[in-house]
Amino acid sequence: KRTALAIMKGGHTRAVHALAWAGDSTQHLASGADDGQIVVWDVGARAVRTRLAGHTDRIRALSGYEAESALLASCGHDHTARLWDARSGKAVMTLQHAHPVEAVLVLPGGALVATAAGNGVHVWDLVAGGRAVASSANHAKTVMALCLTADRRSLLSAGLDGQLKVYDVGDFNVQASTRLGAPCLAAILTPADTHLLTAHSDT
Repeated sequence: KRTALAIMKGGHTRAVHALAWAGDSTQHLASGADDGQIVVWDVGARAVRTRLAGHTDRIRALSGYEAESALLASCGHDHTARLWDARSGKAVMTLQHAHPVEAVLVLPGGALVATAAGNGVHVWDLVAGGRAVASSANHAKTVMALCLTADRRSLLSAGLDGQLKVYDVGDFNVQASTRLGAPCLAAILTPADTHLLTAHSDT
């Protein structure tokens, strides 16, 4: 029998869909939910540390930074991705999209963020004030998941069209494509890139 190390309650009023570490330690955990709220928890105290308010619809994904930083990226069905200072609770930047945003991923170095909205994958330059530097619509249906390879050279996207696309992080051109067999809702690589784990809707 497994025992939970910590249970944190009372932060959300609707279902939680996203989790990410806020910073480079395991002390602060961010959660995003269908209530449009992002809550940063103090894991040790099992208490709410900060609330990040700004999204007006369901939160779909969160992505933390690898470096010593309190910055956190989020996205949701309000057609935005947002960059936050998790310590102050303030929004640093908002990236507008034409469709609900299903996935967000901070790329190596922290200067670029990738998002998935509609059937497209978009890359934004945060240093340039959130300027879009790459955009592609290689999927036939909504893109649901983004992940990086261990060597950080390739970005993967998977969607409801049952397709997996592999992009070069240098120029964001498609390197490879394969069919997954069913609509894909989530995807993650094992640490050594030996296996790709996917979650599907088979209906």
